[in-house]
Amino acid sequence: KPLELEEALIELEEAQIMRGERFQHDLLLEAVLADMSLSIKRFLHRKCAEYLEQRGDPARVAQHWLEGNNFDRAAPALFAAAKIAYSLGRTEAIDLLQQIMTLPVALEHKHRAQAYLSRVFTEDLRIAEAQHPVSGAGEETHGGRGSGAQTHCPTAA
Repeated sequence: KPLELEEALIELEEAQIMRGERFQHDLLLEAVLADMSLSIKRFLHRKCAEYLEQRGDPARVAQHWLEGNNFDRAAPALFAAAKIAYSLGRTEAIDLLQQIMTLPVALEHKHRAQAYLSRVFTEDLRIAEAQHPVSGAGEETHGGRGSGAQTHCPTAA
């Protein structure tokens, strides 16, 4: 219940264990987590993910869903994080999309990630070709045998 939780948080702040929504020290967090069962940890991660979904960074939300062992909820958050990362020019977009491909999730998530991954590679290839166009300068054209085809071979310098 929210009121009970608020009272508990106030008590933890007064004991200097918590500061706002965070532990005062990482060692305190580690000690609490060490005594917590896996099922409780997963439950708390799922609750954090639910809370952060409308407020937080999709990568952080995805991490909580993953830690909460809810991979089908993690996949859309990973996808959203990948789109943001790619729009910012970050290479981790590919890692996030590949992570979706390795999760035990519904095929729709994998297909969506694969389609976007293909788009990312296609766009990156198009950009690379635009930045480094293949020019005809310094190349000789040799006729192919019997086919009438032309082959471009770089000349030795």
